[in-house]
Amino acid sequence: MRKPELSGRITKWSVHLSGYDLQFEPRTAIKSQALADFVSDFCPATRGEAEKGMLTIVGNYDSGIWTLYIDGASNARGAGVGLVLRSPKGDMIVQAIRCEFKATNNEPEYEALILGMQMALGLKVRNLRVFSDSLLVVNHINNEYVARDSKMIAYLKIATEQKSKLRSFKITQVPRDQNVEADALATLGATFQPTELSNIPITHVLIPAIQKEPGQNPLKEAAHVQYTQEARTLVSREGQQDPDWRVPYINWLRDGTLPEDRKEVQSFRIKASKYILIDNIVFRKSLAGPCLRCLNKKEAETVLHDVHGGECGNHAGGRSLSNKILRQGYFWPTMRTDVVDHAKRCESCQKAAPAIHQPAEPMHPIISPWSFMMWAWT
Repeated sequence: MRKPELSGRITKWSVHLSGYDLQFEPRTAIKSQALADFVSDFCPATRGEAEKGMLTIVGNYDSGIWTLYIDGASNARGAGVGLVLRSPKGDMIVQAIRCEFKATNNEPEYEALILGMQMALGLKVRNLRVFSDSLLVVNHINNEYVARDSKMIAYLKIATEQKSKLRSFKITQVPRDQNVEADALATLGATFQPTELSNIPITHVLIPAIQKEPGQNPLKEAAHVQYTQEARTLVSREGQQDPDWRVPYINWLRDGTLPEDRKEVQSFRIKASKYILIDNIVFRKSLAGPCLRCLNKKEAETVLHDVHGGECGNHAGGRSLSNKILRQGYFWPTMRTDVVDHAKRCESCQKAAPAIHQPAEPMHPIISPWSFMMWAWT
């Protein structure tokens, strides 16, 4: 502890940890009475009471009524859907969806109803109350209007099937001024193009719900479209596009698409055998542990910053930093070179680095064997 390097590190850790309310408590010996109390508390005789309590909690959870505000918009630039789902406790889930297909004024309203009901079913909602400003959709669901158009009949059939999966369902028409949030989200999804959005997540639905096969979830398909579109290009601040290395593997694992260059097909298949797709996320197989999540350039920079100099970072560099990132479960192809460059650019590492006594440039020997010999001839 007399070395200034070690004492300096301890002081640095104490300064970092002083911002947290931490108290040191030494570990005490485990007594036999504590083990006996643990066994008595979790004996099979009390399992029935615990199950009754769990059923009571679940019953109270299911008894709550969830509220869903929906709206659809269609204009010259496209069609969009807005969803606002509120829980009985007041929590809110907001989502803007863009429809990448031509749609009339009534079709986005049905898309909003179907997607909203599927989102609620995905959250295990049993009691749902829907509010919409579309008179046609509300009266179709309430059997007050008869659907005559072929598309409206197909939409009504899907909505009725989703309705049967709920314990209680009620849809009510409200004026547009009482559905402002959903209307704004629908307009957002219908107006903005993907290239115009940088921080607002917009989900894209490529085909109508009536054209999907039974059992498919349009929200999962839409999430995949959003993920692949975000993975295709990363737009930098200067406006340049940086291709994502994961796109070929995503296309191969999901659709079986191979590179256009036939010379790279064989090598690409060998490389692609090391990757798998789980919930539309690319993972790399690992022999020493669980699968490693593949990151793009922006995500890799965030992981490098957190692991190298975050709350628990030790400003490691080179191979130790890359091995630490692998143990955390992340991977990208240029990891070895990126960690070295990141450690060189770290200001704290440069300040705490050992002093370099090597000369800035190579030393040049004197050509003349005797110093000041040439002065005598001048």
